[in-house]
Amino acid sequence: SEGNGVCPIPGIPADMLHMRVKEGSKIHNLLQFVSNRMQGRGGEDSTRTPVRQVVFTGSGRGITKTITCVEILKREVEGLHQLSKLHYKTI
Repeated sequence: SEGNGVCPIPGIPADMLHMRVKEGSKIHNLLQFVSNRMQGRGGEDSTRTPVRQVVFTGSGRGITKTITCVEILKREVEGLHQLSKLHYKTI
């Protein structure tokens, strides 16, 4: 999903593509959405500027799926760099 909420990493622009990965998310759908946005396709406006940065977040059982999405994307997009941050919250 596109993020209109608060980004979990301070200093990141509010208009950045933020993918919230959940346990029931389909990896194919997530990667297709991100790929389209990185190529300037998709969304409400088909002439949008390609995104250059994507934030993936996941929690609970969605963490494994989040890591899988990022690893696949790194293989598919040449020159892509990864910055990992881990946050935890005790409930």
